[in-house]
Amino acid sequence: MQAAPKSIGRAKTVLVGGDGVHAVITSVVVRAREADRSPRVGFVGPGGFSDSTAQHITDVVVPIVDRILEGLRVPRKSFQISLVNLGATATADIGLRVSGFSADVPTFLALLSAGLSMPLAQDMVATGHVASTDGDIVSVRAIPAKLAAAQADPTIRRFVYPATKGDGSLPVLSPALLRELQDAVVSARDRLRLSAVSNVAELVETVFDDEEIVEAGLRAWFFSVPDVSGGVTDAVGRAVTHLASANDARFWTVLERRLLAGEGPAAKRLLHARASFQIGQKTYAADFGRRFLQLVQSLPPDVRRLKTIFPLLSTRDCIALSQFASDADHEDVLLVYDAAFGKRITWVPKDTGQDRSTRAVGDETSAKTLDIVLAELDPAHLAEEIGLPIDLARATYTLDHATVASYGEFTETISGFYLHVLRRTGRVGVTPDPQALLAEALDLVERAFDTSGGWKGAFAEARDGVHGGLRAVLDAITQCHKQGEQAKRVRLVLRGALDPLDWDGKVALMSALMDRLGPHLSPALVAQPPERLAKHYELVVQAYVSSFEKVRALLRCL
Repeated sequence: MQAAPKSIGRAKTVLVGGDGVHAVITSVVVRAREADRSPRVGFVGPGGFSDSTAQHITDVVVPIVDRILEGLRVPRKSFQISLVNLGATATADIGLRVSGFSADVPTFLALLSAGLSMPLAQDMVATGHVASTDGDIVSVRAIPAKLAAAQADPTIRRFVYPATKGDGSLPVLSPALLRELQDAVVSARDRLRLSAVSNVAELVETVFDDEEIVEAGLRAWFFSVPDVSGGVTDAVGRAVTHLASANDARFWTVLERRLLAGEGPAAKRLLHARASFQIGQKTYAADFGRRFLQLVQSLPPDVRRLKTIFPLLSTRDCIALSQFASDADHEDVLLVYDAAFGKRITWVPKDTGQDRSTRAVGDETSAKTLDIVLAELDPAHLAEEIGLPIDLARATYTLDHATVASYGEFTETISGFYLHVLRRTGRVGVTPDPQALLAEALDLVERAFDTSGGWKGAFAEARDGVHGGLRAVLDAITQCHKQGEQAKRVRLVLRGALDPLDWDGKVALMSALMDRLGPHLSPALVAQPPERLAKHYELVVQAYVSSFEKVRALLRCL
């Protein structure tokens, strides 16, 4: 009879001897398998846990892990728990028998890691007491000594420990201990990345990154668990929600990061895992091909040519995946093949995004309308809603070199970057059209370099690299696109506010608006009669957007 497959979880911690000073770095190791035998929880190996500690783990820690697995629709597991000495960080005669609760947190992490086939980073140590089946984490003794041990080990970069905020017993029962802990935390910050947690939800959010969650979700089949967030308030439920929610968005973010970094093999493994998951579930992910192709199209040319090894997804996976596509998905399946094998990767998008309507509603008085208009035109609001996503898109688009060798490489880079920005800002709604994007991208370049030779000047800069080369070109495009999108929003707001009003209402609103926006505008514009501005509010749009962008640029330089 074939044995049930096992999964191993390993989490590092620090144990302190009876003197409270000397410490060893240790690893809690958990082997998980389908719950096909009794007892479900066993403790093995030469190093181990006292009877009371083992009972606490069985009665408190394991049930929390069971609840998380149940919430994720993952079958319950049987666990074998052991303790392994990884080496002492101070010379001491310390046995590996745990008699307290400081190993609760690493034991929980190792159990969860094994139960979900979700490996833990081995540059991290953790300590803390899981105080109840609700998932509360409270402080343990000798954290300063544990911090010192972690700092002394060059392989350790992260330290997770119980938060003291909210623990009212520490200042009352041991103020000196609290001061010692605070001093130790401050001194360790230069060497370690420290994370204080108060419950298992914060612990899960802190310890497991998006890539680990996505890969585990695809392996353990909790990638698309439905309906896990309704009415969840306790820490265990929040941990389940964090692991189960938004995994599709996590997948695309992780895949983009891998591809932009030129990590083709890692991207292939992730795509194969996603295809295997969909095939195992006998489902086709809606819109998968379009999103996949747009991502590949938006990569810098060097990444596509030199670092992305096609096919990204095998023919076998593509064929198997397509078998579960509905009639409505047939066109999208073709895009999967294009993306996987690098076809049509120079396509570019058609901007079909539509600005959100901001027409004033309700009370039609000028004061009411003015309040709505000013809220929409607030520079901070425009920067956060429009400017920040575009800036983030630029920040995530990296290039290996600052110049291009040909005009073809220049236009390909510009097209890919423009698609990247549109996709990251949610402005791509249909399959990209190559001619449409090239026209839009070059028009944007022309506007960005209108005082520096237009697209010819931009190409010269990208080719020669006099003032930063291609990176400077992308920066200028980003700024121009951002200003253009903000101007669209301002124009839409003013058009929505002014059009429904009669002539007197338009004049009154424009007069009030100029009074409020006066500090952002030139004296010459402010001096214009409101009757003229009510007809030519484009002047206000351009002046307003340019003014606060200049102020923001000045502040960034200070």
